[in-house]
Amino acid sequence: MVNLISGIALCGVGLLIMLLGFKVSHGKWLHLLAGNIFGDNDEDAFRHRKGIGLFLIVMGILIILFYFLVFIKAPLIR
Repeated sequence: MVNLISGIALCGVGLLIMLLGFKVSHGKWLHLLAGNIFGDNDEDAFRHRKGIGLFLIVMGILIILFYFLVFIKAPLIR
């Protein structure tokens, strides 16, 4: 049961990070980037949006892959 709950949470976090990556790479949600909280540095954030978005998408995929490689093969914790 612990593996199921942690798996759902981990996949949810991975999907949210991937969603954030897609939105940042399309130029939306740039205010969530560090140093651009109030939208005062939109030019630099817009210039680096593709790289940061791709990084976030890859990190989301790696988090989900980590779940499938570790938690699926791990025995139930008792």
